[in-house]
Amino acid sequence: MPQEEEVGALVVTILAASTAVMPTATTLDPRPAECECSVDELAEKLLTSPSCNQEGHFARECPDKPAGGLTGECFNCGEVGHNKADCTNAKVDRPFDGTCNLCSEQGHSARNCPQQVCRLCKQTGHKASECENRRAVDWKGIPELEAEEAWKNVIDSAAAKDLDAFRVALKAYARALDDKFDLRAVEEALRDSKDPVAPIYLIAREQEVARNLTIVDLVGNANRKYVLSFAFSAKPRRKTMSAGWPESPKENLERLASAGFVQDSGIPVCSNCDGMFCEFLPITTFPHAPPEILLTINRARTCSQILQAGDR
Repeated sequence: MPQEEEVGALVVTILAASTAVMPTATTLDPRPAECECSVDELAEKLLTSPSCNQEGHFARECPDKPAGGLTGECFNCGEVGHNKADCTNAKVDRPFDGTCNLCSEQGHSARNCPQQVCRLCKQTGHKASECENRRAVDWKGIPELEAEEAWKNVIDSAAAKDLDAFRVALKAYARALDDKFDLRAVEEALRDSKDPVAPIYLIAREQEVARNLTIVDLVGNANRKYVLSFAFSAKPRRKTMSAGWPESPKENLERLASAGFVQDSGIPVCSNCDGMFCEFLPITTFPHAPPEILLTINRARTCSQILQAGDR
């Protein structure tokens, strides 16, 4: 079968060509022809230890290696021999001479960049932990309407007792009025409505929120005192709903001046000291971690408290 013989000859030719160009152990050997040492011995002669800057040995075998085995500086205190996770020293502020990852200028880090954008108000020049501005409101899913049209939707959805449509309509009305929006005026107008169907009530309830949360009104003002809720009656219909309910319509109107919805504060809470301004949280611990490990795992950069064994 001449065709099969031709194919076989072609395969042999391809294999021979690939073998001819394939690198061998000899071609990969970096040693000079006159060198009698092994490859490992040559590597040790060429290497320079980062611990002492001397040639002839690896960093792991350096006789001048610092206690603890680490050769780099601790990011917390600047000393050599341990890392930040194991550091028990006070933080030492050192000048930053690198390049900012945000603006590409030299002399400051990205988290101290004057051009950084606050994630709460979307303005530049400060961090979220320093923000005192009104928050940027996410109007996604909320139509942009004229005030008159938005108010008509509020009345119609309240008359229909459609809570989902009422919530959207109320936010659209707040978007139309912006900083002139007033929950008290809305509640008073709903009570004066001549619609025969009982409208929805705006109720400002007293409610405890977690430290990492805050209450934000419909136009972005944070740190409000009361949680806004909607009801079909001025009084709680169930006993379980009475907690935090205003005692009277007058008290409710007073509370509505500082009411909103619960949102993330945007500022992390240190799980070690419960502080609001620690920039990095401690690493998660395991329930059966040895006590000596628990003593040194506090990684909150600005936390001055040392995590004690048994706290977790």
